[in-house]
Amino acid sequence: MTQSELKKLFTYEPITGEFTKISSGKVVGWIDPSTGYKRISVNSKTQYAHRAAYVYMTGLKILPGYEIDHDDHDRGNNIWSNLNYGPKSDNTINKTMSSKNTSGITGVTWDKVNNKWSAQIKIPGGKVKRLGRFKEKSDAISARENAEIKYGYHKNHGR
Repeated sequence: MTQSELKKLFTYEPITGEFTKISSGKVVGWIDPSTGYKRISVNSKTQYAHRAAYVYMTGLKILPGYEIDHDDHDRGNNIWSNLNYGPKSDNTINKTMSSKNTSGITGVTWDKVNNKWSAQIKIPGGKVKRLGRFKEKSDAISARENAEIKYGYHKNHGR
């Protein structure tokens, strides 16, 4: 799938994230029920709409080991400002908060043994970096937020 192929068949609206077929003027695509990703058909081949949007907008090929990440974690939301291109490790750090989380903040947990708040973050390469234990929850949250800035969470890659 190339940019020129896509532009012959579709228009892509970056504000809505929708592809429209040039020949009919109809919005195309469907949500794959097994993955939640939006898909489109390009020359009889099914493609992920977020990948097509990246190629359409940049003309660049998606390299092996790189992915298009949805900032808001909604796999069907392909508005341009929600899509980020980067290494798979970047996509891994932008995961949705665990359903087991009780603090409401990713990487901040209550340490029952020490009766303190603990903060940690997953850094590039997949290693967990412990940020410390804190008496106040707000201090643990601050440590986590500062680490997110330091390690480049939620940056727009490739733009």
